[in-house]
Amino acid sequence: MRKGYPSSDFAIGSRDTSKIGNNEREKKRFSREAYQGSIFNYNGGCVLGMSGAQCVAIACDLRLGSNNFTTVSTNFTKVFKMNDYVYVGLSGLATDIQTLYELLRYRVNLYEIRQETPMDIDCFANMLSSILYANRFSPYFVNPIVVGFRVKHTFDDEGKKICTFEPYLTAYDLIGAKCETKDFVVNGVTSEQLYGMCESLYIKDQDKDGLFETISQCLLSALDRDCLSGWGAEVYVLTPDTVMKKKLKARMD
Repeated sequence: MRKGYPSSDFAIGSRDTSKIGNNEREKKRFSREAYQGSIFNYNGGCVLGMSGAQCVAIACDLRLGSNNFTTVSTNFTKVFKMNDYVYVGLSGLATDIQTLYELLRYRVNLYEIRQETPMDIDCFANMLSSILYANRFSPYFVNPIVVGFRVKHTFDDEGKKICTFEPYLTAYDLIGAKCETKDFVVNGVTSEQLYGMCESLYIKDQDKDGLFETISQCLLSALDRDCLSGWGAEVYVLTPDTVMKKKLKARMD
């Protein structure tokens, strides 16, 4: 080991304080840094998206934390409506969530004014990816998911317009790398627990009632296993014609 470089024994996250010395102040500082962790964990929270048969769902917890273990608010939503067929879920640093949402809202409104048509979900997903990548050297500490419908327009033999709706799910990292999927997407501090529950409970091509039950059980079971999320949850179930929004009671400690 070169002189001046810390050994791996002092890495953030290690709980072994025996090699730090006898200075009590230094031990307390080390212990505080060990639990601080990633900036993505500072405010806590998680988001989850799931697809069904001609329906999709997106859900989030409602906790806003501070410095990991302090709860500031119990009504902080992380799911935002962009238009009738596009919803975005933002987990991560709360200030960056609000900043990025306002920027996305501005871009979507500007697009609709200029093009005189709502922004489709493919366009929105690519725009979000470009915004995140453009700020890669000073990134938004946000892990988004996008949930909605890809609307396709066709014409029958009589020339009548037919609209088909395909469920769309994608998740991002903080620099805009997309991961599209057909079953479910998760992000946030509870992502490991959410992955396990979704792998166990997800059923393909459910109706909207079954999808609501599945996404609710996945989210609540994951929240029971994570102390940085919880304090209630919010679920949106989307169909081509309707939006169902419900709030759930969750662990309150």
